[in-house]
Amino acid sequence: MITRIVRLPLTEEKCSEFEILFSTIKQKILDSEGCLHLELLKDISSSGDYFTYSIWRNQSDLEKYISSDLFAEIWPQAKACFRGRAEAWSLQKV
Repeated sequence: MITRIVRLPLTEEKCSEFEILFSTIKQKILDSEGCLHLELLKDISSSGDYFTYSIWRNQSDLEKYISSDLFAEIWPQAKACFRGRAEAWSLQKV
């Protein structure tokens, strides 16, 4: 299994908009092959820093999602809320 953590630095004015966007797309992402878990987290010390925490069956499923039409549709909408570059980590248990 792969744990994927993505840091999303949002402009403070766009936080509510992003939360609404996430709530509308969460189930679609969860319905992607191999997506086992997905949640949105907010940094308690920085009001504009959000994180997605997802668990994928394997790296191949994650890559298929990143290459999917769904991701191509979602990502530009999400990026419009950013104040900087997103950072992503793909991790596995040891």
